[in-house]
Amino acid sequence: MEKVLSMARGIADSAEVYYREIQETEIVFEDSSPSSINHSRRAGVALRIRKADKTGSSYCSGLDDPAGLVGRAAVSLDAGIKAFFTFPQAHPAEELETFDPEIEHISDLQVINEIKRICALLAGELKGKGQCNVTASYGEAFFHIINTAGLEVSQKISFYRISPQILFPNSQESLRIRKSATGFRVFPESRLINLGRAFLSGLPVLDVTPKGWDAIIAPSAFQVFLWRLEAAASAASLYDGASRLRGKVGQKIASNIFSLEDDARINGNPQSRWFDDEGVRTRRHPVIENGIFRGFFSDLDSASRLKLEPTGHGYRTAMWGGDAVSLKPSPSLSHCRVKPGSESLDEMIASTRRGVLIEGVLGAHSGNIPNGDFSVGMSPGLYIENGKIRGRLGNTMFSGNIYPILNKITSIESSLHESEQGLFPYIKVGDVL
Repeated sequence: MEKVLSMARGIADSAEVYYREIQETEIVFEDSSPSSINHSRRAGVALRIRKADKTGSSYCSGLDDPAGLVGRAAVSLDAGIKAFFTFPQAHPAEELETFDPEIEHISDLQVINEIKRICALLAGELKGKGQCNVTASYGEAFFHIINTAGLEVSQKISFYRISPQILFPNSQESLRIRKSATGFRVFPESRLINLGRAFLSGLPVLDVTPKGWDAIIAPSAFQVFLWRLEAAASAASLYDGASRLRGKVGQKIASNIFSLEDDARINGNPQSRWFDDEGVRTRRHPVIENGIFRGFFSDLDSASRLKLEPTGHGYRTAMWGGDAVSLKPSPSLSHCRVKPGSESLDEMIASTRRGVLIEGVLGAHSGNIPNGDFSVGMSPGLYIENGKIRGRLGNTMFSGNIYPILNKITSIESSLHESEQGLFPYIKVGDVL
């Protein structure tokens, strides 16, 4: 990396070298039987350079051709992409408890035996009525960034993730839960039992038309809302003139019991980071506090264009697949957390006369995302009548705009559950269907 940076100094005013390496084992069981075991090692290096007011970049899968990496970055300067940001200067290193040395002693057999235990327990709950699939992965990742402003930061993380899923008969609908840690953990039996019971309650397929119903939105379905909030609260969207939240800082946009923050600095969380993919120090960022929009999050580029301080949210993310290292950093909420409420999920269901528990959705990408519009299929939507789950709805849509719905939140679960971008509770919304 130092050689690449040294060569880049010769052709540019400033430069940054980003390196990421991931070693991962993934084990998949389908219908309670082994399906695949994959061991992989993925490495990538990216170079960004600035010359005058232009920026260029390049990437490759290794450090064996520094001259080629620098040469391609120099050629990309001809595209004339304007750069307003400067690379961050050195800052003190911090320690987060994100690496468990025991990760190096996990064996495939240990994980396989845990998956078999999960499948056996769920089989006892399901009584042959559903298909159990489990995906588990474990490994470690290393991040390293250096630049010509004197910054050098690195972090090593370990991870163990496991996700049991029950597939409904003759359907692609399923119920899924997830747990992750920095090292191997036994999946709690109580959560598996609750998953099996929810599945059995949702087995009957019902033909009922929603009208004036309440909705309980599961953490896995909250992605529809988060995606649209992320698009609107991004400083890049604000700069492009596409943000629904322009001019809304300090104003009420949700129920006063709803708060959403992004915090990458939680000890013991395998995803925690003390710097983002540009080397900027991360920090807790409140997006919504008690219903009030608190401010936009940014990377270096969007912050500089708007003359704001960067918030440490510049990440290389690949939502639709591909190598994230090849992408330029952009503002991203990667460590979200909704403030828990005071009710249990059972209490939320018991207080519902007629409603639906939305455990998953199809088509989350549809609609005007920056404006908050959506139109999704429930997958599944569990029908609630007089405080009990009676079955699941067939081919039912859920559409609207997230902002009126966020203002109709009536209760929030007291527990948090893992989802793709953070920790979320079940959220109940009144009269939205």
